[in-house]
Amino acid sequence: MYNIKEIVNQVHCADCLEFLQKIPDGNVDLAVCDFPYEIQSGAGWFTKDRKYIKDIMKSNLSKGFETNVLNELKRVLRKFNGYFFCNKAQLKQYLDFIYQNNYLFDLLVWHKNNPSPLAQNKYLSDTEYIFFIREQGVKLYTNYETGKKFFITNIEKNNFEHATVKPVNIIQVLIQNSSVEKDIIIDPMCGSGSHLVACQSLGRNFIGCDISEKYCEIARQRLRQKPML
Repeated sequence: MYNIKEIVNQVHCADCLEFLQKIPDGNVDLAVCDFPYEIQSGAGWFTKDRKYIKDIMKSNLSKGFETNVLNELKRVLRKFNGYFFCNKAQLKQYLDFIYQNNYLFDLLVWHKNNPSPLAQNKYLSDTEYIFFIREQGVKLYTNYETGKKFFITNIEKNNFEHATVKPVNIIQVLIQNSSVEKDIIIDPMCGSGSHLVACQSLGRNFIGCDISEKYCEIARQRLRQKPML
């Protein structure tokens, strides 16, 4: 098992599930996660980075990865408390997990003003979901402004060589709503590090992990920059 003090405020290059299994029980306050969408089919943005999908598919996460990781997060969190970006194909799996554990939840929405124009025989891909899942007794620090469930932004271009970078300003709201300063927040598949940047900007401790050394280094570079963007 890791010593929690030795892994905080670092980005670790490792298999997500194997990394979580080495974290001791009940040491983390919040999870903020953006797991890969449609990982079993290799669809969508994964076709743009074959090495990244190859690394993930050879890991323990290629089948049923959300359930495996959710169960490990349940163990490492003091009380279950997390935000999970997802698409419609993942909704049932999260709902099954919620009802099996008798957790509370809300479904938040990120609406994109400038989605891909591809709309042949389907609706635009202008919406992503964010499951907020918490155990009974977990406090929420919302107010009238931060408690809104609908975020509207443009998809911004970035220099991080990652196709699914999430807006830091949205993540900051989620973190402020569900944690306090000095809390430990984990992102076990951190990609280019947006969640970690948001944590650092708000005075939270973080634990980041990704299987790609390329993205780990991008995340580290972002964390070294000031201001945090």
